Amino acid sequence: MKAVAIINNINNPVKPELLANLVQAFGPLPKLILPPVTIFDRYVVIPSPWWIIGIICGEGSFSYNEMTSSKMNSGQLLRFSLRFEISQKTKDIYIFYAISIFLGFGSVTSDKKRGMSKLTSANLTFLQHILIPFLLAHPIPGFKGLQFQMWLKAVIVRLQCTALKTYTIEHSVKIARILSELTKLRDK
Repeated sequence: MKAVAIINNINNPVKPELLANLVQAFGPLPKLILPPVTIFDRYVVIPSPWWIIGIICGEGSFSYNEMTSSKMNSGQLLRFSLRFEISQKTKDIYIFYAISIFLGFGSVTSDKKRGMSKLTSANLTFLQHILIPFLLAHPIPGFKGLQFQMWLKAVIVRLQCTALKTYTIEHSVKIARILSELTKLRDK
C-alpha cells in the first residue's frame, strides 16, 4: 500500500473508485512524509545535479530535425538540427525555469492547448560547452543513457563539420546512419 500512497501523491493520483477498492481490500494508505521541495517565486532549488539526471531519464529526449538544402552541382543535401528537450505538464513549468537557471541555457515554451511545456535547446554551442560536459560528468543510466551515447556520436560529427567549416554529403550520410540507429533504438 505504500506504493499506492506514493503514486497517489504524484502527477496522476489513483482514480477514486480504484483507491476505494484498494483501501477496502488492504486497509488505509500509510501516512507519507515526503521531502519538502523548496520553491522561491516559481523556482525550485535544485538539490543536486543528479536530480536533473532523474528528470532527463523520465522526460528527456535527444532528437533531431532533418532539413534539405541545395548544394551547387550536387542536388539536395540533408542537414540535421540536433536537439535536447525535456517535456512536462505545464503546471510543472517552474521545474524548467529551475533547470534553465541551473544549467544556464534553454528555451522554455508552453502549449496551452495540450497542457504541455518544454525546455529545449538546439544551439550547438550550448550542446558542446554545457549540456554534453554536464551529462558526461553525470552519466545517464540505462536506456536513456544509450540514447544519449548514440546522439552524442551525431553531435560530434556535426561539431567536426563546424570546425572544418564544411558540410559534405559524406558528413550528411554519416549523421543520417547514426540518427537512423537512434530512431531504431527509440522505437524498440
